[in-house]
Amino acid sequence: MNGKVLVVDFDGFCKIKKFCSMVEISKTSMRRSKPSYFFSILGVASLLILIGVVGWLGINASKLEKYFFGSVQVQVYLKETAPQKDVDSLISYIKAKP
Repeated sequence: MNGKVLVVDFDGFCKIKKFCSMVEISKTSMRRSKPSYFFSILGVASLLILIGVVGWLGINASKLEKYFFGSVQVQVYLKETAPQKDVDSLISYIKAKP
């Protein structure tokens, strides 16, 4: 092949380029690309933080549920003309609920 390769571009023009060996191509690609791991580390760290926060909320969900349901106060407004029998039955019904 005499060290030259015939290359046809997308335009349809023929160009003759020098044939490069695989060693030369790999050296140029290694020299050209310097990997940056910053965004990979940032993505993994943010994902781990997100998983940690969701896990922490899941573990403490029962404690939060007990706190919010335990601190609920019920206020009942009754008419002054309500019979005492209905008032007592309403009070016993509310006390029976958890």
